Parts: sequence; structure tokens; C-alpha cells
Amino acid sequence: MGAGISSTSKVAVLGPSTRPDCDIDYLFGQVSLTEPVIDWAGSCGNIASAVGVFAISEGYVSPGSAPVKTPVRIWQQNTGVRMVAHVPTSGGDLDYDESA
Repeated sequence: MGAGISSTSKVAVLGPSTRPDCDIDYLFGQVSLTEPVIDWAGSCGNIASAVGVFAISEGYVSPGSAPVKTPVRIWQQNTGVRMVAHVPTSGGDLDYDESA
């Protein structure tokens, strides 16, 4: 993301999951402000909250046609934790008004 402050100097690497029990893999990196280094040890909840929406918008997960909360299974590679995001969808697409 950038901007020269720690709260915005982050990177997320996303792709199809390498695990059969997940839909998408999420790798987080905290970019150093003082050195050319990326710390891959942690995670970021704010970025993690967008991974489910990204997975649906990029076609990793197909949402249903009825208003529902579509589950997206996320593998957080840094911490080795499986997360499930419940993303509002309706009519086969993201539901930004959250009628689900």
C-alpha cells in the first residue's frame, strides 16, 4: 500500500489455495520503513477482512444467487491458521448493501 507509515506499509499476496480445505491463500508482509526488508512473520486483520471479498470478486469462490453470506475458506500462510470469512452476496455477486 505505501505512504511511508507502518499502518499503510503492508503487502498481501493472494492466490488459489494449495490446500484442499481452503479457497484462497493469504500471505501478509509488513514493509520496513527504514530498511529494504519485508517481515513475513505476522498478520493484519484489516487486510485479512478484505481477502474474502477479493476471492469472490476474482472468481476463486462462486457466490449463490439468493441473498446469503457466502463462506470463503482462507489459509493464512504466515500463521498457519485457517479462517472463514462470511461475505454478503446476492444475485450471484457481492452484496455491498448487505441484504443477506
